[in-house]
Amino acid sequence: MYFTVAFLGMDNISSVQPFVATERVVMYRERFAGMYSYWAYALAQVAVKVPYLFIQTLLFGMIAYPMIGYYGSAYKVFWYFYAIFCTQLYFTFFGMLFVSLTPEVTIDGALSSFFYPLLNLFSNFLMPKPISYYY
Repeated sequence: MYFTVAFLGMDNISSVQPFVATERVVMYRERFAGMYSYWAYALAQVAVKVPYLFIQTLLFGMIAYPMIGYYGSAYKVFWYFYAIFCTQLYFTFFGMLFVSLTPEVTIDGALSSFFYPLLNLFSNFLMPKPISYYY
C-alpha cells in the first residue's frame, strides 16, 4: 500500500513539472504586461490542480481500498481518502516547488529524483535497526 501511494506521488511530481514550466513562460509575459501578480498565479495553479487530484484519488481509492481488504466503515474509508488526497497534494505541490526554484525542467527533474530517497527515508516506513548503547 505504501509503495503504490509513493509511486503515484512520484509520477505526479514528474508529470506536473513540464506543464508548470511551460506555464511559467506565459506567466512571465502576462506579469510584465501588468495582468496579475505572483499570488494570483500561484493560487490559480493550486485551484486547478485540486479537482484533478481529487478525481485521481477517488479512482485510485475505489480500486485499491476493496482490493486490499480494509474494513468497510465510512469513517475509515473517508480517512483513507483524506490521507491519500493529502499525500497526492503534497507530492504535486512538491513538483511545482522544484519548477519554481530551478530555471530549467531538466535541472528540476534531476533535483526531484535526488529527493525521492529522502522522502522515503523520512516517511518512517523503513525503520532502521536500533543502534547499540555504546554509540
